[in-house]
Amino acid sequence: LSYGAIVFVIALAAGLVISMSIFIHSFSSTVKSWLSTVTFHDVYIQHQSNTIQYPIALPSQVDDLIKKAPDSFTISTLFRIPFIYNGLPAQIVFRQDIHDPDFSRFVFKSKQPGPYSPNDVFITEPFAYKHKVRLGDELILNGILSTPVRVAGITYDFVSEFGQITANNQLFLQTNQKMNLHGIAIKSNESQLLDQFVVTISNLPGVVVASQKTIFDTTMKIFNDTFAFTWFVVILTSLIAIFSLVNLLTIVCINRKNELIQLWHVGFNSNELTRVILAQISIITTVSSGLSVFIGFSLYALIVYGIQQPTFNWSIFLTIPWTFIIVAPLFVILLSLIIGLIFMRTVGHTIGK
Repeated sequence: LSYGAIVFVIALAAGLVISMSIFIHSFSSTVKSWLSTVTFHDVYIQHQSNTIQYPIALPSQVDDLIKKAPDSFTISTLFRIPFIYNGLPAQIVFRQDIHDPDFSRFVFKSKQPGPYSPNDVFITEPFAYKHKVRLGDELILNGILSTPVRVAGITYDFVSEFGQITANNQLFLQTNQKMNLHGIAIKSNESQLLDQFVVTISNLPGVVVASQKTIFDTTMKIFNDTFAFTWFVVILTSLIAIFSLVNLLTIVCINRKNELIQLWHVGFNSNELTRVILAQISIITTVSSGLSVFIGFSLYALIVYGIQQPTFNWSIFLTIPWTFIIVAPLFVILLSLIIGLIFMRTVGHTIGK
């Protein structure tokens, strides 16, 4: 193999590991940051069979409990309607006041300046991409709302790749007398009263309650479980990269054996021969390490902008795992030097004969 091919093979194997590590780290950091903003209530309550695609309403007794709840509670309600928009699945979520951060909080990609009207809605990034909707556009949702609505904001969202519209409750109640509850979230500074309320509402049939921490931890566990196979691929690729490194550098050392013998005969001692081998290996691995970082970032861009975003329409913010980026090339260089020392120790007695 030519030295150029050896450099490229090592760089490509290491670049694959770097790209996947950057992707997973960036995706995880993006989801964590988003979750920390949108999950700000103390407890979240829903029916145990409730899902995004198939919402199940809470028991009617929940309405009565909400009406009797202490004034110190800030209660945010959620009503979800799945529907088909332009031939694609979507959903609309109704909340008390989407513009009031006491009830709802969002991470905006873009947003219209206020003031806002009751007919203003927010759409998620996947909805905007799938249906080519922009800020200020009007949406007509026949069978759900009687009047057109204006897109006042586009939000980041990682709940569903199908897209979502978030609107105020009063839009739905203009033409409907009652709204079912698919979920409620409560925030309160009075923990004792909140605990009592949670105990009471937990006794209702089918009702499940989760704390903010539970929601956060469960979501991140689902994320980590989803990428468990990806981590397996990263580890497998790492082992292949190490094997390739050992194999290719061994070939380099073996190919230099005759040259080392000639250098021995013209007066080089074993220490000088070792320095020659280590210098060449260092050059190969240093160039490979630098190239691997470039390949890693290039493959990351391909994964995010060529595969992930066109498929799921989610934006991922680049977060570089600096520790890994720094340690990985140093590990390659160190392992290469060890291979060179082992080679010189193994063949040193042969050269001297």
